Amino acid sequence: MRYFIHNLETDKLNIFTGGKSEWLALPEAQRQSIKSNCLWARSINGWVSRAKGANPYLRTILAEAGFEDRGTQGERLSFAEQVGAKQERAEQRAERFEDRAGTADKRSDSLYAGARTMADAIPFGQPILIGHYSEGRDRRFRERISRTFERAFEEGDKAKYYERRAATARATADGAQYSSPAYLGNRIKECKAEIGKLERYLAGKRFSTVQAERIGERCGDSAERTVSDAEKSRWTADLDEWLEKLEFYEHCLSTCPNVFTKESLTGKQAVKIRGGWFPIVKVNKTTVAVPNTCFPQAVDQARYALKYAFTEIQEAR
Repeated sequence: MRYFIHNLETDKLNIFTGGKSEWLALPEAQRQSIKSNCLWARSINGWVSRAKGANPYLRTILAEAGFEDRGTQGERLSFAEQVGAKQERAEQRAERFEDRAGTADKRSDSLYAGARTMADAIPFGQPILIGHYSEGRDRRFRERISRTFERAFEEGDKAKYYERRAATARATADGAQYSSPAYLGNRIKECKAEIGKLERYLAGKRFSTVQAERIGERCGDSAERTVSDAEKSRWTADLDEWLEKLEFYEHCLSTCPNVFTKESLTGKQAVKIRGGWFPIVKVNKTTVAVPNTCFPQAVDQARYALKYAFTEIQEAR
């Protein structure tokens, strides 16, 4: 029996194909559509959607393929809980990759030592004696040495690969980004943009004032559309999630040291942004303006100054 469930804890669709025979019974196009939108998970012996949320596009594909919708499973986690669960999974993943890297490294050392021992059995500079009764055996022995060295190098490369994967997972588990003002500032900006968009949608408006002006109409004068109950329910749920994310990121930012404000920049002459020092042209409410070095003249550099959020400032002097 083919079916899928919306896992509220992960906010993804868990898809069960009903066994290999039922999976292969699906047309190739439908199988490829599911593969492109999902990842195989051994933990559930099924597919898990790549995208989060209700995922109407994937639901349509599954409905056409004859999958039964069995509703929801579990309880929705708060955004902070989702972050914690993600870090916990990353920690477990890092440990697995570190174990695999250690195992591959040991195999590489063992194979390399074995190959060296075999190679030492051949006198230095000893050629293959063509026509001698030992020629075939000697060639096979040398080929075995070569293959052993190759396997040792392959295991060494595998160890390095797992070490890189472990380092990436460890960085996610450590959650260093949640202590980075630049990262948090970008996420807060992203949240506010999504919140503004959803609030407009719920009010029946499609464009912001700036967008409306760009297309030649005023937002207040544009016709407001009626919002259906389904749209209102979906957008309200999305709005709640983005508000929750915003609260989380703002809390993380409040715990970061050395987050600059307009007041703390008073009297400062230069700021360090992305590793470089720049003189301050102007301090705005939420941004600092620095010279735009794309222009040769100082007056133009100040006139077309670049603006950076306070969260991007690393140091000030």
